[in-house]
Amino acid sequence: MDVVTSLPDVIVRFLGAARGIGGSMLAVESGRHRILLDCGRPIGGRRSASVAFPVEPESVDIVVLSHAHQDHAGWLSDFCAAGFQGPVVSTSATRDLVEVQLTETLSRRRENTRIDAIVRGKQNARGSWRTDVILDRFTCPEDESAIVSDVGARISLRRAGHLLGAAGVLLEWHGRSVYFTGDLGRQDSPLYFEPATVPLADLIVSESTYGDRKVEPFATSTARLGAIIATAIADNGRVIIPAFSLGRIQLLLFAIHTLRQQGSIPSVPIVVDSPTARAFADAHMRNAGELRPFDMKQAWFNDHISYAESEDDSRNAVESFGPAIVLVSGGMADSYRAKRQLKAHIDDPRCRIILVSFQAPDTLGYRLLEPGPSVRIDGRNYNKWAEVSQLGGFSGHADRDELMNLLVPVGRTGRAIRLVHGEPPSANALAEALRDAGCTDVAVPRLADEHRLRSPEPVG
Repeated sequence: MDVVTSLPDVIVRFLGAARGIGGSMLAVESGRHRILLDCGRPIGGRRSASVAFPVEPESVDIVVLSHAHQDHAGWLSDFCAAGFQGPVVSTSATRDLVEVQLTETLSRRRENTRIDAIVRGKQNARGSWRTDVILDRFTCPEDESAIVSDVGARISLRRAGHLLGAAGVLLEWHGRSVYFTGDLGRQDSPLYFEPATVPLADLIVSESTYGDRKVEPFATSTARLGAIIATAIADNGRVIIPAFSLGRIQLLLFAIHTLRQQGSIPSVPIVVDSPTARAFADAHMRNAGELRPFDMKQAWFNDHISYAESEDDSRNAVESFGPAIVLVSGGMADSYRAKRQLKAHIDDPRCRIILVSFQAPDTLGYRLLEPGPSVRIDGRNYNKWAEVSQLGGFSGHADRDELMNLLVPVGRTGRAIRLVHGEPPSANALAEALRDAGCTDVAVPRLADEHRLRSPEPVG
């Protein structure tokens, strides 16, 4: 009589971004093997390789990156330094963006190590990893074609629309399937194509950042941005916009370019105070086929834009006078460059500060939005005399209606939906809306929860 062996179950463990934002990480396990979907650094998390990961790096066979943002890919270098030896799967555009981030991180660490060596009298101090060693591990499937890994899992990537190279991950393993959306983009993004349809996987793990609200259209926020800029310049003031260097700054430069073409704002200097924004723009130019058609060269590299990449350039940008538009790295205003700009100008009533990203609790951006005449920065109170505004239409995240449109069709078939990457009010509101729409298996997991997909019954 033939002996039929059952396949092992597939278990999904929620190791990050559960009931919160940041630190995206899912472990998908079957038998003795483990695949990690995303390797994100928590917001405010330490960059040191000595950090305690929620899973042992040596126990992971494969890492799959949904996209290059730090809260989805920012722990990769530390993970490799701590013992991960396997391949990394992503789109080729994500690999290009990760290369920029690794190069900047390594440069910063070498400088910190050099300073430490001088202070301690050491010589020839080196970093613990090299960018080429990590980049050589990348496998980048083209389009939606699948790769079959050494552990027998079939991995394919589908357009997510959130960022250049952003993808949802379809993982098919031992007769079961998991679809991880990563971060889903907007339908009306002028840069990135809309997300692909969510497939009928056994388990869908979706982001829920804006699951409780509708976000205003890009065109509406662009018009509001133009009005704020025009008023500030008329007052001879500065406009400071803290923004993530990857994705958000490129989108804002596109919006500013559009406003200038329309004649909505006058011609003033535009400063991009970021060590990496120029390199990210270059990566977008190399991957232009993944973007909606527009004049990238004119929008991102025209004569009115200067990139403050070095520390000297950044300090000069802070100390310059006259009206200007300053885009500074750090979407939640917590980066040292954003703080430096704000410390120098937040007490100027002619200044306008515009926040264009989600502001997590306990960040400087969150505190800037709170009522009150002052704000605390690095242990000191500063007069908050500059006008602070928030514009939602520049978000790269799908809003409630867009998430519903993508998830309801699969949820109504009885597929399990688990919501991550959202604060509890947002995730819970989306879960309730999905249930009301006929989705029968929806939940918001806690950190370290697991979801087990039973193996198919053996045939024979």
